[in-house]
Parts: sequence; structure tokens; C-alpha cells
Amino acid sequence: MRIGIKSHPVIKDIKILNFFQFSDIRGSFSRKYCENKLSKLNFKIKQINYSKNNKKGTLRGLHFSINPSKEKKIVMCLSGEIFDVVVDLRKKSKTFKKFITIRLTENNSLGLYIPNGFAHGFQTLKNNTNLLYFHSDFYKHSLDRGVNPLDRELNIKWPLKINFISDKDKDLPNINSKYF
Repeated sequence: MRIGIKSHPVIKDIKILNFFQFSDIRGSFSRKYCENKLSKLNFKIKQINYSKNNKKGTLRGLHFSINPSKEKKIVMCLSGEIFDVVVDLRKKSKTFKKFITIRLTENNSLGLYIPNGFAHGFQTLKNNTNLLYFHSDFYKHSLDRGVNPLDRELNIKWPLKINFISDKDKDLPNINSKYF
């Protein structure tokens, strides 16, 4: 089993991971992590999180960790489907405030590598959508931040009506606030 790594065409630091699957009459098998392959990304797992989402239209994010955290993430969809969004928050970057979107599904075997300096969020496109996150740093509540996923400046076109969003995420600051 192999894992393919390719730079996103718009924001090169975001990597699209292809977790190639072997399928036969019994089902399928794919490798989700390989230290040898992912060492190119300087990624060591410190925490693994699971996100269970019952209803389509659920919106989570856009979340990130501030310094001194150097958290990187690998995100993959185990079941269902998501519309995934990653926003560049690196002020000195040519792509500052730009974002990319990608659909991650249980069938397309894709994942995302998200380096430090980016906000991440998603909307579920199917009921019973479940995600797995690999993190390169431990979660610290005091370093947890976010950008409002409904920010008109970003103008993200979420594909479905937003049925579920936390008050915390609705109240996050906009990208042009003094916070950024």
C-alpha cells in the first residue's frame, strides 16, 4: 500500500494525500499513516482525534492554533462526505486570506496535510460523516482560535444550507478584525 503526496495547485504548502486502496470482493484496505512516507512532511503524530457528525449541513470551523503551537494536521474522511476548507493566515504569504476547497469522501481515499498557519473547517454533505485527524502537537485550549466561517470577506460558498453550527463558531471574529 502506498500514500501519494501532491501539492495543491493554488496553495503549494497544502498537500493532497492519496491513500491508495486495494479493493476486492471482501472490501478494501488502505494505509492511513506511514512514517517513512510522511517524514517528507516532518510530521510526527502526538494526538489523534475523531469527529462524528450525525447530520448533513453541519459546519465546523474555521479553527487553528496560535504560536507557540506549531501544529500540523492530516485530515481524512472515514465515512460520508465533507466540503473541506483551508484558509491561509500567514501574513507574509502571497496567498494570505486565500482559501482552497476540496471534497473528501469515504470513497475517494483523499486526505489533506495542513501546515501551521492555516485555519481549517468543513461542512458535512451526508448524514453520518466521520473524520479522523492526526495532529503534530497537543491541543491547548489557551492557543485555540478561529475565523468566522460565515465571514463575508472570505465569501466561502458552502454547498448546503447550514443546518448545524456551534455558537462558538458563529461568534468567531472575521478575518479583517484587529485580531488578524
